[in-house]
Amino acid sequence: MAWWIWLTAAAGLMVAEVLTMSFFLACFGLGALVACVASALAAGATVQLTAFCLGSLVALVFLRPLLMRKRKGAPMNIDAYVGREAVALTPLRFGQAGGSVRVGGEIWSARLSRPGELPEGGMARVEAREGLVLLVAALPAGTEHTPTREDGEHD
Repeated sequence: MAWWIWLTAAAGLMVAEVLTMSFFLACFGLGALVACVASALAAGATVQLTAFCLGSLVALVFLRPLLMRKRKGAPMNIDAYVGREAVALTPLRFGQAGGSVRVGGEIWSARLSRPGELPEGGMARVEAREGLVLLVAALPAGTEHTPTREDGEHD
């Protein structure tokens, strides 16, 4: 195969990896880069395929476990919101989905983590997350939100 086909495959796999963050597709992307080099050196199709398989296998066996260990300690961006205050943009009722809150200037889907209700504009604290949904607990009525630069509510 032509070298540019392997390079295109490698780029596509790396873009897909960015979307999944599993370090699985990246291993095949690295294998495709190894095959790209083999192709650029005028190796035959069998050598290119072997280079792809070996490069991918080496990356899966040695590189992926190393990257996964390093990633375990690093929180995802959404995890950084746990413990922060949120402002309800829609009314939230316990057991119902479809609510939204603003945290740090960003809008997130949210559900109440405890029985009760949170009116629009009410204050809550982010307690956890389930996928991309924040689980929030209503703060006592009268709790005022102090705008910060992260909220985008500054002069």
